Amino acid sequence: MTLYTNTDMIIIKTVDGIDIPFNIDVIKQSNTINDILEFTDDNTYIPLLHEKCTNTVMMKIKEFLDHIYLNPNEDNLLVEYEKSYGNTPLSEWLENYINNDFNINMLFDIIAVSDYLDIKNLNTLTCSEMAKRIKHTHSIRELFP
Repeated sequence: MTLYTNTDMIIIKTVDGIDIPFNIDVIKQSNTINDILEFTDDNTYIPLLHEKCTNTVMMKIKEFLDHIYLNPNEDNLLVEYEKSYGNTPLSEWLENYINNDFNINMLFDIIAVSDYLDIKNLNTLTCSEMAKRIKHTHSIRELFP
Protein backbone atom coordinates (compact mmCIF):
# COMPACT_ATOMS: atom_id res chain seq x y z
CA MET A 1 0.00 0.00 0.00
CA THR A 2 1.37 3.40 -0.96
CA LEU A 3 1.12 6.45 1.24
CA TYR A 4 0.72 8.73 -1.76
CA THR A 5 -2.61 9.29 -3.49
CA ASN A 6 -0.85 9.73 -6.83
CA THR A 7 1.93 7.34 -7.83
CA ASP A 8 3.19 9.42 -10.78
CA MET A 9 6.87 10.23 -10.47
CA ILE A 10 9.07 12.97 -11.88
CA ILE A 11 12.86 13.04 -12.09
CA ILE A 12 14.64 16.16 -10.87
CA LYS A 13 18.22 16.43 -12.16
CA THR A 14 20.62 18.23 -9.83
CA VAL A 15 23.48 20.45 -11.02
CA ASP A 16 25.93 17.70 -10.06
CA GLY A 17 24.20 15.32 -12.46
CA ILE A 18 22.19 13.16 -10.05
CA ASP A 19 18.62 12.15 -10.92
CA ILE A 20 16.28 12.23 -7.91
CA PRO A 21 12.80 10.72 -8.23
CA PHE A 22 9.98 12.70 -6.62
CA ASN A 23 6.33 11.89 -6.29
CA ILE A 24 4.66 14.47 -8.51
CA ASP A 25 2.25 15.62 -5.79
CA VAL A 26 5.13 16.04 -3.35
CA ILE A 27 7.26 18.17 -5.67
CA LYS A 28 4.28 20.36 -6.56
CA GLN A 29 4.75 21.94 -3.13
CA SER A 30 7.39 23.92 -5.01
CA ASN A 31 5.59 26.74 -6.78
CA THR A 32 8.43 26.94 -9.32
CA ILE A 33 8.17 23.24 -10.24
CA ASN A 34 4.38 23.46 -10.25
CA ASP A 35 4.57 26.35 -12.74
CA ILE A 36 7.03 24.44 -14.93
CA LEU A 37 4.72 21.42 -14.96
CA GLU A 38 1.78 23.60 -16.02
CA PHE A 39 3.65 25.03 -19.01
CA THR A 40 5.57 22.02 -20.36
CA ASP A 41 4.56 18.85 -22.12
CA ASP A 42 7.27 16.71 -20.51
CA ASN A 43 6.15 16.05 -16.94
CA THR A 44 8.76 13.37 -16.29
CA TYR A 45 12.11 15.18 -16.16
CA ILE A 46 13.19 18.63 -14.96
CA PRO A 47 16.84 19.75 -14.77
CA LEU A 48 17.60 22.35 -12.09
CA LEU A 49 20.18 24.97 -13.03
CA HIS A 50 20.74 26.84 -9.75
CA GLU A 51 24.29 26.24 -8.55
CA LYS A 52 23.10 25.28 -5.06
CA CYS A 53 20.72 22.55 -6.35
CA THR A 54 23.15 19.75 -5.52
CA ASN A 55 22.26 16.17 -4.67
CA THR A 56 22.90 16.75 -0.96
CA VAL A 57 20.69 19.84 -0.79
CA MET A 58 17.92 18.32 -2.91
CA MET A 59 17.82 15.16 -0.78
CA LYS A 60 17.30 17.31 2.34
CA ILE A 61 14.55 19.22 0.54
CA LYS A 62 12.99 15.93 -0.59
CA GLU A 63 13.01 14.70 3.02
CA PHE A 64 11.19 17.87 4.11
CA LEU A 65 8.64 17.82 1.28
CA ASP A 66 7.87 14.12 1.79
CA HIS A 67 7.32 14.70 5.50
CA ILE A 68 5.05 17.71 4.97
CA TYR A 69 3.05 15.91 2.28
CA LEU A 70 2.50 12.87 4.51
CA ASN A 71 1.83 15.03 7.60
CA PRO A 72 -0.34 17.95 6.47
CA ASN A 73 -0.79 19.10 10.07
CA GLU A 74 2.91 20.05 9.99
CA ASP A 75 2.20 22.45 7.14
CA ASN A 76 -0.50 24.11 9.26
CA LEU A 77 1.98 24.31 12.13
CA LEU A 78 4.47 26.08 9.86
CA VAL A 79 1.80 28.62 8.87
CA GLU A 80 1.23 29.36 12.57
CA TYR A 81 5.01 29.45 13.10
CA GLU A 82 5.31 32.14 10.43
CA LYS A 83 2.38 34.16 11.78
CA SER A 84 3.92 34.15 15.26
CA TYR A 85 7.35 35.19 13.94
CA GLY A 86 8.91 31.93 15.08
CA ASN A 87 7.30 31.83 18.51
CA THR A 88 5.01 28.84 17.89
CA PRO A 89 6.66 25.60 19.06
CA LEU A 90 7.66 23.24 16.26
CA SER A 91 6.99 19.52 16.18
CA GLU A 92 9.74 17.18 17.29
CA TRP A 93 10.40 16.16 13.69
CA LEU A 94 10.77 19.77 12.51
CA GLU A 95 13.01 20.62 15.46
CA ASN A 96 15.25 17.65 14.72
CA TYR A 97 15.27 18.41 11.01
CA ILE A 98 16.33 22.03 11.38
CA ASN A 99 18.61 21.76 14.43
CA ASN A 100 20.43 18.48 13.93
CA ASP A 101 20.92 18.26 10.20
CA PHE A 102 22.27 21.63 9.08
CA ASN A 103 25.61 23.27 9.52
CA ILE A 104 25.64 26.93 8.57
CA ASN A 105 26.72 26.33 4.96
CA MET A 106 23.98 23.75 4.40
CA LEU A 107 21.48 26.16 5.94
CA PHE A 108 22.54 28.91 3.49
CA ASP A 109 22.18 26.45 0.60
CA ILE A 110 18.72 25.28 1.72
CA ILE A 111 17.59 28.91 2.03
CA ALA A 112 18.85 29.69 -1.49
CA VAL A 113 17.23 26.62 -3.07
CA SER A 114 13.96 26.91 -1.16
CA ASP A 115 13.76 30.49 -2.42
CA TYR A 116 14.66 29.44 -5.99
CA LEU A 117 12.06 26.64 -5.92
CA ASP A 118 9.55 28.86 -4.09
CA ILE A 119 8.89 26.49 -1.19
CA LYS A 120 7.51 29.04 1.23
CA ASN A 121 7.19 26.91 4.38
CA LEU A 122 10.75 25.57 4.09
CA ASN A 123 12.10 29.03 3.36
CA THR A 124 10.31 30.45 6.39
CA LEU A 125 11.65 27.69 8.62
CA THR A 126 15.25 27.98 7.43
CA CYS A 127 15.33 31.79 7.45
CA SER A 128 13.95 31.78 10.99
CA GLU A 129 16.62 29.30 12.04
CA MET A 130 19.33 31.45 10.44
CA ALA A 131 18.03 34.50 12.32
CA LYS A 132 18.21 32.55 15.59
CA ARG A 133 21.78 31.47 14.88
CA ILE A 134 23.06 34.98 14.17
CA LYS A 135 21.11 36.79 16.83
CA HIS A 136 24.16 38.17 18.67
CA THR A 137 27.20 40.11 17.55
CA HIS A 138 29.61 37.33 18.49
CA SER A 139 27.59 34.86 16.39
CA ILE A 140 27.86 37.13 13.37
CA ARG A 141 31.60 37.58 13.92
CA GLU A 142 32.09 33.82 14.07
CA LEU A 143 30.11 33.40 10.87
CA PHE A 144 31.83 36.23 8.98
CA PRO A 145 35.38 36.53 10.39
